[in-house]
Amino acid sequence: MDLEQHWANPDTTIDPSFCGRAADASITCRLHLAPCMKYVAFEGKDTGRRFYGCVVPPDGIDCGVAQWVDASWPSILQRCLEKIWEMFREENHGRMIDHEKYKKELDKVNKQLDTLGDQYSQLVEEVTKMFDWADQNNRVMSDEEFKQKQMDVDKDMEKLAISKEKQSTDFGKMKEMEKLAQELKEMKCILRS
Repeated sequence: MDLEQHWANPDTTIDPSFCGRAADASITCRLHLAPCMKYVAFEGKDTGRRFYGCVVPPDGIDCGVAQWVDASWPSILQRCLEKIWEMFREENHGRMIDHEKYKKELDKVNKQLDTLGDQYSQLVEEVTKMFDWADQNNRVMSDEEFKQKQMDVDKDMEKLAISKEKQSTDFGKMKEMEKLAQELKEMKCILRS
């Protein structure tokens, strides 16, 4: 049994072989004097160590570890566990930053798409008005006017296609981020086992 002091329960993982209330009723938390629960640590250098800890009551005050069941890990293993957790936090932080960048870029693309959609709607409205005016005046548009309008429509359609292509690329990036998130979940499962 280790006399290390923890003022809050570390993160834990579920282990069916070590869970529930402590069998020894004399093991109680320091503040509430309530019977402790069995936990398995899943944080930092104590990952995998079993302990009896406070059942955090509704008032939210956590007494922490009442008693460790397992002795401290060897110092080499502790350093390795700390390094693994540090790598995990760095990777997680990097993914959060990438996710924020992706969200900003996606918002930018969506705004551009909305702008192009508005421009396209205005162009369609103008063309409709032009044809209505031509119909009212029984006037046939000259070839030059028609070609100019057709070129304007083609340019706007190209802009719309480019924007749509960019959005589909961003969608691919989002799928890649989801795949990375799934890999992270699998890594967590591996670390837990």
